[in-house]
Amino acid sequence: MAVSRLGGLFEKFSGVVALSIDCYPPDRRRRDIDNILKCLLDSLVNAGVLEDDSLVKRLHMEMQEPIPEGLVHVHIAPIPERCG
Repeated sequence: MAVSRLGGLFEKFSGVVALSIDCYPPDRRRRDIDNILKCLLDSLVNAGVLEDDSLVKRLHMEMQEPIPEGLVHVHIAPIPERCG
């Protein structure tokens, strides 16, 4: 999995974050989006991108049309601490 090559290339997110995820499966077989999410979050933690998956406090995930070989695009944004 390509995410394993990301460890060490970026500063690890250690505060609360928002994730926006677009999944492009490799074919039209039926897939459960929640199974993709669990695997993806574990991979981001194992690769050192996220300190812990419990830091994800906002999530948007969509299943897109298939593309050859498949792809998952993840955008991670820190959520600022609330004042007061």
